[in-house]
Amino acid sequence: MMLKWLRDFDLLQADNIGVYSLTDAGSSWAELIHWQPECLPGKDSIEIPEVPVNKSAISLDELNQNALIESVTQETAFPEHIVSQLHIGLWAHPRRHFAILAGLSGSGKTLLAKRYGEALAAQYTEAPAQNLFIQAVQPGWYDPTPLFGYINPLQPDNYVRPPLLDFLLSAAQHPDQPFTVILDEMNLSHPEQYFAPVLSAMESGDRLRLHNEGDAFDGVPDTIAYPANVAFIGTVNMDETTHGLSDKVLDRAFTLEFWDIDLDSYPNWAAHGLETEHVKRAQGCLQALAKVLSPMRLHFGWRTVEDVLTYLSLASKSNGYDFSVMLDDVVYARVLPKLRGSESARLHDTLQQAMAVLEEHGLSRSRAKVASLRNDLTETGMMRFWR
Repeated sequence: MMLKWLRDFDLLQADNIGVYSLTDAGSSWAELIHWQPECLPGKDSIEIPEVPVNKSAISLDELNQNALIESVTQETAFPEHIVSQLHIGLWAHPRRHFAILAGLSGSGKTLLAKRYGEALAAQYTEAPAQNLFIQAVQPGWYDPTPLFGYINPLQPDNYVRPPLLDFLLSAAQHPDQPFTVILDEMNLSHPEQYFAPVLSAMESGDRLRLHNEGDAFDGVPDTIAYPANVAFIGTVNMDETTHGLSDKVLDRAFTLEFWDIDLDSYPNWAAHGLETEHVKRAQGCLQALAKVLSPMRLHFGWRTVEDVLTYLSLASKSNGYDFSVMLDDVVYARVLPKLRGSESARLHDTLQQAMAVLEEHGLSRSRAKVASLRNDLTETGMMRFWR
């Protein structure tokens, strides 16, 4: 900041390689100083306690695992076994706390990670939300700067600090508390590129390097010890917009899959103000569709169920409400757009069964759409909702 002020007052200048010198005005002012200025006592710009790099500073012996599982699963459809797997998988290694939640979109992967992070921190701090950070991964991340920051090339005295960097610095200052970072949709970019420093350090225990500008720059230390009290949880979907995960990533992660969705265990069937008969019809239709679509992994998760029920709830308040028409509309809009695939006997059979389910529940518009998709599959060897 002092350098910036001196430059703003035209007392200091920097050449094209960043070497500072006095301007003519600065030299004239310097000639007026005929005494020895006192020096302020030196002090580091930031003090960060070391986090052990060989083991976690958290005492898991004090953790009430049963209370943790109960807190995560309360009023949700998450099985206790899944929560237990996630917890043990994250903390089995003394330093490498990394899990990947893969599977069906809308199956609750991010919600599970969020509830787990908050429930874990709640046993160590009174403000558990401060120990959880959700980082939405963006396409086109080719290096670690979106996570750990960089020196602004347009303002060389300024370090651009992403929120995750401040979160990790906070974690380093509280090594006795667990922190959780959720990398949401982590394979929208290649993790082995933007996440490379963490992948390397979690294996070797080396420090994370942030910059090469001395011990500290603009309040940011040059390195920090690998935060062994931080758990990283990545969620991934596998579709045409995402990337596959390399062995470098998978070898360091505990992986859980979310494909088997038990719609019976969905807790909010009766929470949307629909008539009991309508709830039963919607539930029966969605369960039957999910069952016939699941062999091709074209089925749906909790988000779709929630959207169908909220749509029907709002539609029931409109004039001329016809439940069958509204259910047909929302299934067409929320379930069918994911249907796609190429020639196979199993896909033909899946579409035929889906048509039978839709016909049974009186969803004529949706059935006609699936019939047209099956014709496309027969004639061209492939089909998709969007033509």
